[in-house]
Amino acid sequence: MESAYVCMLTDKCPDALLSFIRFELEKNGLYSTIEASNDETVIVVYSNFKTLIQKAEEIELEVPFETRGEIIQMPFKTAMLRNSERSVDTINDMFSPAQQILLLRLILESVVINQSLLSEYSVSIPSRFANVEEVKFISSLMHSSPKIIEDYFPLHDNVMKHRLWCEMKANPITVPVNSVRKYFGEEVAFYFAWMNFFNLTLLFPGVIGAYLAFVRPKNVDIDHARFLPVFAVVVTMWAVLFLIFWRRQQASWAVRWDTFDFERVAELRPNFFGEIRPSPVTSLPEIYYPQWKKMLRYSVSLLAATPMLLFAVGAMLLSLNLNGYIKDHNSIVYVEALCQYAEPGQIFAQDSPYYGWLIPHAVTFRGYSLIEHDLQKHSCLVHRL
Repeated sequence: MESAYVCMLTDKCPDALLSFIRFELEKNGLYSTIEASNDETVIVVYSNFKTLIQKAEEIELEVPFETRGEIIQMPFKTAMLRNSERSVDTINDMFSPAQQILLLRLILESVVINQSLLSEYSVSIPSRFANVEEVKFISSLMHSSPKIIEDYFPLHDNVMKHRLWCEMKANPITVPVNSVRKYFGEEVAFYFAWMNFFNLTLLFPGVIGAYLAFVRPKNVDIDHARFLPVFAVVVTMWAVLFLIFWRRQQASWAVRWDTFDFERVAELRPNFFGEIRPSPVTSLPEIYYPQWKKMLRYSVSLLAATPMLLFAVGAMLLSLNLNGYIKDHNSIVYVEALCQYAEPGQIFAQDSPYYGWLIPHAVTFRGYSLIEHDLQKHSCLVHRL
């Protein structure tokens, strides 16, 4: 399956404008299909091999190149197609799915449209583009009036996704990072490489901690366990060693994937909007979003998030009181009505034969999960505002 991007259209897009958009995409080496279902219309955008290799050579995308029986990473050149010792007949033979999506996104975001032609379809562009003859296809139609493009995102390759999922189910302990890298790219692969390493190294302190927690006398709480200082030293040493060995592991992956000298380049997001002004550094036109508008959005986000954060603090104090960790009766966070349930013989006491002291932890963890979900929802709401 070819890599593709999906552009979700609003119901304000007339058929004539849709045909015009497809024509402009075709002029830039992209072809598209239209799919409609459940009152939603999307444009599925593809690219041919020629357009992809032109963009790959333009950005000097590093690809594996086989020469004299050895595979090395080097910037892509069109001559590689003729000089490579392996067959390069399709896009998948030269670029991984992640690289294809990257190239397709860069091509799609570089498509420009003459705004005078858009006005013929009763589409007005934001005033910041008033002095610009040609505007970016994605950013302009996402902020036009009426809004034409609701969102855009890469389309999954169901065959590759199913193959990757089968690999992950075959080994539920570790994630196949090389397969993840091929499908999602190095950034996502590094995350799962870290998770593999972190979970593996957690076995050592985890086993020791679980053993000490369940062998301690039932009339002794966790704060007064005899081996607690020893366990604290073990965890401290583990944390130091973890960072040292992860740096070595990270460098190993970086060398294998040829990202050792990678530098992140700031990209202007297509859905970023603001006012056109001369750059104070280069004097060239740039999009600028006023500081006072940023602060206004931050204030709305703060108002939405504050109740959730206060609830999280309340849940934490509730758990600490129910477990009897707050022992200072003069503390402002001490609640006698709650702490009594942690007294010896009570339901949440450390000597409970049913491990009742685990209940407040489980309830608090679930509360935190719900709060995190709500915070993410509010951040999305502020983003849309």
